[in-house]
Amino acid sequence: MDIDQFRDFVSQRPAPFRSERRETEPSIRAHESALGFELPPSLKWLLTEHGYSAAAGVQPLEDSVARTLACRTAFGLPDHVLILNHWEDAGVVFCMADDRIDCDYAIAWADVSDLLKLAEGVPLPSSTRFFINFAAWSRDRLRVELEALEDGA
Repeated sequence: MDIDQFRDFVSQRPAPFRSERRETEPSIRAHESALGFELPPSLKWLLTEHGYSAAAGVQPLEDSVARTLACRTAFGLPDHVLILNHWEDAGVVFCMADDRIDCDYAIAWADVSDLLKLAEGVPLPSSTRFFINFAAWSRDRLRVELEALEDGA
């Protein structure tokens, strides 16, 4: 799903993505500067236009960037990784910046211990769930949120 398809996807179901807490262009640039790479366009668009929601599937960027930088210092997390969400016992979600021109990096959902393996250069295990980009991750999060609502009804 590219950025235009993602915008259409969200515009067709805005309620689950809507939140009062949003990012601004200057705050996004500051986070990118601290990380040393650009954030995925779909992530930037969602957080500036709709904000943080369960369907977004990310923690506030200030927390994500702080955790990422702390992990770089603590155990050598590679400089191309951003921890998007740390769910304690449910694992960790992160993006891995690469050379894609569109900066629409892959997203991984793995065990927290896999971050240590990543720092050691060990390939991620087959149990890692990969999403082609942030839009695909967010779409999956919406599916999970909607299923939880249906189960609770």
